[in-house]
Amino acid sequence: FGRGTFRMVKIDGSDAPEKSLQFKISSQDDLVVLNGIVMDVGTVVRDQRAKRPDAQICYHSIKVDEADPQKLNIEVTHNVIFVPKNDALADKDINCYNIAAKEEVKVWNTDVLKTLWVVRWATKGLMPVKPEVHLNGFLNLLPGRACRCSA
Repeated sequence: FGRGTFRMVKIDGSDAPEKSLQFKISSQDDLVVLNGIVMDVGTVVRDQRAKRPDAQICYHSIKVDEADPQKLNIEVTHNVIFVPKNDALADKDINCYNIAAKEEVKVWNTDVLKTLWVVRWATKGLMPVKPEVHLNGFLNLLPGRACRCSA
């Protein structure tokens, strides 16, 4: 998605720009990228809570399930979006780091591809850094070959 900015918008998202992407973690099974490693949010939070019991996810609330202490119930408290700055890029300036912003977000969420959030730990909790497009599996390509990831 390249460079962009974060904005807080109305909870219904009615004032969000067309190609923006909401930072939304809906369950502990959602995948994120932390330190270059793809892992589920539940593991990330539980690992951090072993060191800091008050660890949170920014713009979300976390409640531990009473029936199963290993299960986390996550809800959005603030509607925060990422707005790419790449709308004005000329075709010659597009590269592998910013091409995702040229298409609708739904193009990148298929059986083969998925948009994941790169996150980092900050004082306030687990914060979004940027969205990235990832493959849903492993792919080995020979030199000079390509793979079409859309229909």
